[in-house]
Amino acid sequence: MTGIHQILFSSFSAAGGAVDTSVHTFNSDDTLAIGGATKLNWLLVAGGGGGGGGVAGSNNGGGGGAGGFRRGQNTPITGDLHIDIGGGGAGGPASSNGTVGEESRLSYATGGGGQGPEILTCAGGGAGGALGNAGGAGGSGGGGGGQGAAGPISPFPGTITGENTTSQGNVGSGNVPPVPGGRPGGGGGGAGGAGGPIGSSIGGAGGDAVVFDLATQSSGSGGTVYAGGGGGGTGTGGAGGGADGTTVGGRGSSGTSSVATAGTVNTGSGGGGGGGATPAGVANEGFDGGSGVCVLQLVA
Repeated sequence: MTGIHQILFSSFSAAGGAVDTSVHTFNSDDTLAIGGATKLNWLLVAGGGGGGGGVAGSNNGGGGGAGGFRRGQNTPITGDLHIDIGGGGAGGPASSNGTVGEESRLSYATGGGGQGPEILTCAGGGAGGALGNAGGAGGSGGGGGGQGAAGPISPFPGTITGENTTSQGNVGSGNVPPVPGGRPGGGGGGAGGAGGPIGSSIGGAGGDAVVFDLATQSSGSGGTVYAGGGGGGTGTGGAGGGADGTTVGGRGSSGTSSVATAGTVNTGSGGGGGGGATPAGVANEGFDGGSGVCVLQLVA
């Protein structure tokens, strides 16, 4: 894959032929030896999309959408596994869209530890749009820039045995028809909800994230927060998406200063809501999406 992320290849296995049922979190490309395991509990998140860039004198960059989020349990497996983690999309420079996040994939490993037949994939988060541009399609859609439309979800490739998700994410938000009083950027979609509505010179918030703990198969308080959308840039930048009191999506730039932030790494969150304009009329760039993650647990 392209993008900036560390590539490591190692093999995990338990001693004495026993199945290693511990939970493994993969933040970069890797492999997992299954030993005697026959099933798998899993969670896979793609890289988040980058926020769209602002235009001098306008406040309009859309936030990046969260990367696709999929999970399941007791999925049958027949061989060692290869994990490919997608990088976050780059934030757009002034007047330009961000870029889509990279896919994350779970495949069977080849003899040399590389990628063999694919098991499942997640789409990268949609890019945030610049002035007048629609948000991009992705695992969750990017936010529209200025008077641009919301970005849609990429086609869902179909569930596999044991999967507990029916959609990778949610749509972004946009400014069509336009809200009076400025050109606010839309928020990117998150795994837990669509991008938030915009207001007069108020950017849309990033879509909600999700909270999940693979070891306990439980959602809600105490789990890890994944895949929040990026907020849109404008006079008052939109908040990044989050859950359980934690914000993981990037915040949108405000007109008074470049306070945008990037999506949190290894959560698949959308990139820092597109740039607004400073008082001096200098356009702020959009910020990068967060890289993806994979969490696996072997089942005997």
